[in-house]
Amino acid sequence: MTISMELDTASKMFAIDNLFNITGYIDSSIKTSDIIEDKFRVLIDTFPELKHKITKADTTVLMEPVSINIKEHYTVKKDSAEKFDTYTKLVEQTPFKSDVQWFIYLVEDDENKKYRFYFKMNHAYADGARIIEMVNVFYSIKKDKEIILRSIPLLDTLYYLIIGTLLILYDSLKTFLTIFTRSYPIYTNETDTIRLTFDIETIKGFAKKSSATINDVLYLVMLRADKLYFGEREIVSLSPVKVKGSLNNNLSIITIQSKNTGELDEIHEKFNTLKYSLYIPIISFIINTVGGLLPLQVIKGISDYMLNNIDYVYTNVIGPASSGLGVQGPASSGLGVQGPASSGLGVQGPASSDININFQITPRNKEIIFNVISCYSLINITCSFKEGVISDKERYEKCIREAYEEITSSRQPSTVS
Repeated sequence: MTISMELDTASKMFAIDNLFNITGYIDSSIKTSDIIEDKFRVLIDTFPELKHKITKADTTVLMEPVSINIKEHYTVKKDSAEKFDTYTKLVEQTPFKSDVQWFIYLVEDDENKKYRFYFKMNHAYADGARIIEMVNVFYSIKKDKEIILRSIPLLDTLYYLIIGTLLILYDSLKTFLTIFTRSYPIYTNETDTIRLTFDIETIKGFAKKSSATINDVLYLVMLRADKLYFGEREIVSLSPVKVKGSLNNNLSIITIQSKNTGELDEIHEKFNTLKYSLYIPIISFIINTVGGLLPLQVIKGISDYMLNNIDYVYTNVIGPASSGLGVQGPASSGLGVQGPASSGLGVQGPASSDININFQITPRNKEIIFNVISCYSLINITCSFKEGVISDKERYEKCIREAYEEITSSRQPSTVS
């Protein structure tokens, strides 16, 4: 039985004005249209939230149960594999047909046995890790074991629980003051994207050599690319961390203020403070209690102002893995920070050449969404942004590649012209 439910505070933020939509695609050799209707029924039975519509009331946001007509939620298109990428913007710009805000779009090249599975969903239904679990209904990749935080010495634990918590609370207060004293123009243009793929073993090897995590290295790539493109500056980024919520989607929004000249050890220490201190439980408690008492328009005002005045949203999702990624956190964590989330998909499944996954999130305003997802031996990075935020896409892509090469080869960053 399905019942109406009030969304948790974080999911309300995603539902207000369609704050974030997640669009992703999976390339594979599996012709999903042959099994779509049978698997579709399994999908909505396994994830009952998909049988709900989003309803906005004066003071809150609800999900109400509805009857689902399967054929209204998927489309099949025949086309050549060379044209698959042309559908990404089409799917991203296609509006939802109703208040049930998700759909599947299949593009198939039968001659070459290449198939693309697009999905688009309002972020209020699920985060990246939850969506991977959903699409796994169609691909049957076995899950890996849940990734847990590495243990640290007792004295370090006490340091992070006491001193680390105070330090990160102080830093967060300064960051919020920075956000709420900024004023940036509002961008209403269409979404544009840049996609890059790197070798996970190269990143993993460098992280191990540097006593850092894969997540530390990828965040440093983002910082260095920003420096190469925009010059030296201080940036503010938001990143999600999984905590318990009514839809497995309650995300504490972590604010990070840092210079784009920061070094790897500084990033590693900041993320360790986030992982091992009491900051995330405190923020989670505030979001789940105080946030639940705030009027909807107050929540909207806060989320609007924050997203209108930040530089990046950094997300990191662990997808199918050919080997353990224990140097990071759980699949649902933007910062590799432990939470009670389900893990990413795991060791067994199709060969890395048979499946590839990409995610992108619709930006709200000026922010660049730097989305990372691992898939077997690959790290897929998708940067989404409003047209005009990055005026020279080719140069920004070159900056990301240059930053990656300089970091993983331990060379000093240079200027990309």
